[in-house]
Amino acid sequence: MRDKGLLSFMSTFKLQLSSPKVKWLVIFNPEIGLCQNISIYNTSQEINIPTEFKVNRNEIENKGIHIITSSKTDLNAIYKDPSTSEGLFIFPLEKLSTTYIAPSFTPATGESFIGIVATKPNTEVNITLKLPNTDKITFNNTKYGNGETISVHLGERGTLELSSQTDLTGTIIQANKDIGVQSGVDAAKVPVNSGLMNQLLEMVPPVNELGKSFFIPPLFENKEFILRLIAAHPNTTITLLGINSKQATVVVDQIGDHIDIHSNASIKVQSDKPVMAVYYQQGETKPVVPFMVIIKPEGKLGGVQEFTIPDDGLRHHILITAKSTEYPFLQIDGKGVIYRNPHVYDTQSLNSTYVVARADIGTGHHTISSSYPILMKVKPGIIIYADSDKDIAYGYPV
Repeated sequence: MRDKGLLSFMSTFKLQLSSPKVKWLVIFNPEIGLCQNISIYNTSQEINIPTEFKVNRNEIENKGIHIITSSKTDLNAIYKDPSTSEGLFIFPLEKLSTTYIAPSFTPATGESFIGIVATKPNTEVNITLKLPNTDKITFNNTKYGNGETISVHLGERGTLELSSQTDLTGTIIQANKDIGVQSGVDAAKVPVNSGLMNQLLEMVPPVNELGKSFFIPPLFENKEFILRLIAAHPNTTITLLGINSKQATVVVDQIGDHIDIHSNASIKVQSDKPVMAVYYQQGETKPVVPFMVIIKPEGKLGGVQEFTIPDDGLRHHILITAKSTEYPFLQIDGKGVIYRNPHVYDTQSLNSTYVVARADIGTGHHTISSSYPILMKVKPGIIIYADSDKDIAYGYPV
């Protein structure tokens, strides 16, 4: 069995399994008397999260979802309604930790939010807010401002979804026991007050999963994006190298402070201390609408061997990042990646030892493997994303 972890959902989601080996899945929360044992019949089956798990914002509840699968799999969640959509990778319990920094964005409508779920009883959580100096968050009849800390006690599977009408980027979440954290925005325009609108959402990696080296290409050719780099430590030096070989160095003074880079070309990022790299797809020109993806650092790639693309009528794409020594051995569904006519990004001019390639991908179950597994192990980084002519898009790392 695979103990997949805990989540708190603020609305209706569909789960997406990555492995056809999974025969059943259990969703349960004894605090609210709910247990569902779901049989899995095919790899593209979507699993609805029961409405009982929907949380109320700014309230401490016991709405954490505990998920167990019959065999090892990656698990993603895709949210869709008539006007917005987003996707996220679900971290398993063994990847959770105690310290997080939240990415966010300015809401165009609705709110930004940070969802927290406890994995163990008697979990103490401190949330140190990062807000514009004039903004406040009201929680439990008390107003909190920038730099102030909200402290809460959560039981096992206890949840809190803290919300605001401003950008919460850089808010620090610390606990005495492992917790899961997700963050996002109900609806955002990227850039602010420009173009189309969509939901932004990701499950947040803990600080110990952040890194110092990233290669960031545009997910759509010649489409603008915003790269947000959030410091996890004070006095962080960040060096940026662009496709035109121009280099810039920036020092970020405080934990949780960030810089934004607007670009439509690849960027190489190196820092002396770990940072979080967040990709925001801009939505100024159709058919692309905004979505958010947290980029894995080069040193943290690997772990994915299978994934499933839902049959939802969208155009699906896959971005593959691999060491240059591994790339020639990579294959998807038994066919070498280099023979699939991918778009390969220029990495040599950015002094990168990694190859990044983008390809379209069809619906159904897929495997990524090495053509010679004994000779060469492969550990690619994968981003799955989708768009359509109906102003629908989403993206998530796997």
